[in-house]
Amino acid sequence: MRIILIRHGESQGNVDWKTYSAIGDPQVPLTDTGWAQARDAGAFLRDWFNDPARGNRAGRWPQIYVSPFLRTRETLSGVLHGLGDDPLAGTCNIREEARLAEQSFGFLAYADAQQGFLKRAFARAIVNVSQQVYKHSPYLSFPLFGESPMMVQNRVSDFIGTLYRDHDKRGTNDVMIVAHGGVIKAFMMRWFHLPLSGWSDLKTPGNCDVFVIEKRDPEKIAGTPGAGWSITRIYDGEVGVAVNDNPLARVQLFAESRLPQFPDRLKR
Repeated sequence: MRIILIRHGESQGNVDWKTYSAIGDPQVPLTDTGWAQARDAGAFLRDWFNDPARGNRAGRWPQIYVSPFLRTRETLSGVLHGLGDDPLAGTCNIREEARLAEQSFGFLAYADAQQGFLKRAFARAIVNVSQQVYKHSPYLSFPLFGESPMMVQNRVSDFIGTLYRDHDKRGTNDVMIVAHGGVIKAFMMRWFHLPLSGWSDLKTPGNCDVFVIEKRDPEKIAGTPGAGWSITRIYDGEVGVAVNDNPLARVQLFAESRLPQFPDRLKR
């Protein structure tokens, strides 16, 4: 199994934060730039999939999973447009997957929309508390009425179980997932069994960045996360160029040397 992860293109929310409260996070659309990014990512993948060096696709396009939010569904539409008129393009199986939805930021998404002195003061207080909690643990903290990254990872963990079952049932070689930056980070955290600190170490994917997770050369497995698997960012969606970098390069893996030392005062 080979997994292609794609973040959505530039959205109206990326340009103006107030869009989230004005129309609701699930309805936030792509900008024209986002549509173009998606199309270009599809054109890149068209060549990438058809390159003999990538291995064959077993005669069909990937199983595709997409977040139910508008911007991710629009991104997938753009990607498929960029893939063009390949005769196999119509054979892919697309599934909308609720567990790939964006992290909910709860009240924070609506704080700027509050009107009136008392409401604004209340909103500011909630934002300040949320910021303080976030400083203590970005991975565990969650905004009022929202989700923490750990909650998102729990959703992703459940989805991965479905991913394996679908793969065993269909035998599809390639899987494409179109989702959100935080969801892709959570997927990396779960797939490669990264420690809590990995959330802060991982860089949030750029719009229409493309990653591929695939089986690793057995000789390179020892001492690396997710033994047997590698992940590579193969396309920079914002610049529109092929790249080749490892998003886990900055992650500090858990090791015995990172355990707190037993207090000297209690040693016998």
